[in-house]
Amino acid sequence: MSAAALALAFALPVGVAGVALAGCCVIRLIRTVQRSFVCRFPVAATSRVTIDEAGAFVINIETPQLSLADIGMGALTMKGTAREVDSGAEVPLRPDVTGMSVTGVATTRRAVFRFRAPRPGAYELSISGIPDREALARCSFVLSRPLGLAIVPLILGIILGMAALILAIVLPLALSGANDPLAAGGCASRRRAGRQPAVAVGMGGQEKGGDRAAVRYSVPVCSP
Repeated sequence: MSAAALALAFALPVGVAGVALAGCCVIRLIRTVQRSFVCRFPVAATSRVTIDEAGAFVINIETPQLSLADIGMGALTMKGTAREVDSGAEVPLRPDVTGMSVTGVATTRRAVFRFRAPRPGAYELSISGIPDREALARCSFVLSRPLGLAIVPLILGIILGMAALILAIVLPLALSGANDPLAAGGCASRRRAGRQPAVAVGMGGQEKGGDRAAVRYSVPVCSP
């Protein structure tokens, strides 16, 4: 069995496994992001959200992919506070320093603030420094649970699966090209090994002064 055939026999299951791994990780990543979703509210200076249970939360700004660059600098300059509606206690909103973003088919979410709700209930969010741009009319804030390290193995699985698929495509092509004398420089190696036979090709030229000029070319031929 040739090297190309062996490579194809190896690459086929590797490619199938890579596609399966990447697809499974993508599906699980989408489900993880969907489970982290809490609520969506408009981009405004003051908003009220209701939280069902205590814990850590992330405020993301959700934008159409084409307008993400238009508000990127504005998102970095926003500041905010949260206040429990029932008790009036303030909860600090810390700027998100991870820069984590989640890109979907039509939108992109970028983490802006993080905070920890001490108890369930209604919270009033006050955010200042929102840029005054027309692009924000198509944007919204999204309250979600932090994804944390749960998505790291999923992202690594996607990368590994895509790498396996690329290897399964490139390896047979590379070995197939190596076995091709023309692609692998077979002519050059045969010329180095000995005198290369040539075929003379004649071409008739244009007539000048009644004489026809003959042009001859010597073309090397690669013997198998």
